[in-house]
Amino acid sequence: MKNKKVYYLDGYSPRKGLLGVAAYLYELEDKETEFTRFFMTLDGEWVHEEFWQDIVSVCYTGEAGKGAWWLLGKRGHVYSLGDTDNMEQIARAGTGPGKLGYLRRIKKIDGELYACGLRRQVYKRGKKQWTALDDSILSKKYFYGFRDIDGVSAHNIHAVGYRGEIWYYDSKGWHQADSPTNVDLEKIRYVSPDLCYACGNNGIVLHGYKDQWAVVDNQDTSDLWGLDYFKGKIYLSGFNGLYIIRKNMVEPLNLGRSANGYRLHANNDELWSIEKDEIWVFDGKTWREEVCPNNA
Repeated sequence: MKNKKVYYLDGYSPRKGLLGVAAYLYELEDKETEFTRFFMTLDGEWVHEEFWQDIVSVCYTGEAGKGAWWLLGKRGHVYSLGDTDNMEQIARAGTGPGKLGYLRRIKKIDGELYACGLRRQVYKRGKKQWTALDDSILSKKYFYGFRDIDGVSAHNIHAVGYRGEIWYYDSKGWHQADSPTNVDLEKIRYVSPDLCYACGNNGIVLHGYKDQWAVVDNQDTSDLWGLDYFKGKIYLSGFNGLYIIRKNMVEPLNLGRSANGYRLHANNDELWSIEKDEIWVFDGKTWREEVCPNNA
């Protein structure tokens, strides 16, 4: 397929200079075609692979350069790209008889892979297969479910999603938190073993842990799609721009440019802003654009 302009869906950066990003072709937008072009760039050199289905989430395991990219399809297909390429299927995910609905996020937690999605699906990847962790919390209704999951260990995990739901997982299983909102939550991020931040629709930003959550003041009510922790600070992104939390308040970042923010991902050295059809990277002092060949 020709190198046509793309917009971005998700991205992940395991170390400085290395980024994987899932994208969709603008020219397919009105055709309802399931398709993803997955780009990998290392120090400005770009390569890509194509998949005829919708990839919704990206992560990386192992040491950078010796590890593998993991791509989650909404129907439960999980692709690994590394020394050997492979495809796995999470059997219950997707649509059709006996299926539980689409998946939304793949995440590395303490070196292990987890996936979550509609109807509060949660899976953990074992040595041979993906194991369900959700039997006690599955919803019969599709409009409940998880959009993101994060954690620091196998028994210290949070998941957030539709209608403001917050759940946490410990050695005794899943527990539902008393959420201070009923709007959809898009992202959650641990900043320490006992503190998380979450964000979502209508500019909602929360901080808390387990069953204790509070709202962070935000005067901007536009939807927030990205959140990450970089060099001791919380950054957020939405279609109206990028933001930072200072003194328990959300403040817009003055970037000197317009920003159509979407996903954020940080490693120890860089914060990547995967915007609608631009990619920017921040080293803590300055921003620079990383230009994908399709969008040059």
